[in-house]
Amino acid sequence: MNCPACRHSGLIRMELDEHLMAYECSACHGHWISSRDYFYYLDKKSEILPEKAYDDIEPDHQDSLQAKICADCGGLLTKFRVGHGIDFYLDYCGKCQGVWLDHNEWQSLKNRNLHDEINRIFTTKWQNQLRAEHVQQHLDRIYRERLGDDFERVQQFRAWLTNHPQESLIRAYLRERI
Repeated sequence: MNCPACRHSGLIRMELDEHLMAYECSACHGHWISSRDYFYYLDKKSEILPEKAYDDIEPDHQDSLQAKICADCGGLLTKFRVGHGIDFYLDYCGKCQGVWLDHNEWQSLKNRNLHDEINRIFTTKWQNQLRAEHVQQHLDRIYRERLGDDFERVQQFRAWLTNHPQESLIRAYLRERI
């Protein structure tokens, strides 16, 4: 078995977490997790932990742009953005559903309790949500730029309005009066 990242042939079977077997590269210290091992791990877990808040402190990790080859079946791995405050990509095999984690990526996922949701990261729903968040952040930057100091006040008003029991009536009033 060759390492998908550095192509070193020294993948060693090890226990990455309780009930989770994986292969670790002795050169780059990344981890290969087969789908069979990951789903066994999920079955053995007593509960799925809730996601922890983003805290801006993540272990150092290296995301490579080079194409990676699946350690199990030889298929091409596809990069999927993790999001949720984690700024790296996981490499996924669409053929055998194995996952490559670069050095420290498991720890980053575990710090946020996303380690038991890896299988969801590769779904259309997860990736669409990330794209929508990215678009919203881009729009917020544009509005902040154009509105300046008033942007914060508009955001506060928007939050208040969204939770108001007569939101529709207030919106109608604002449209009529302007």
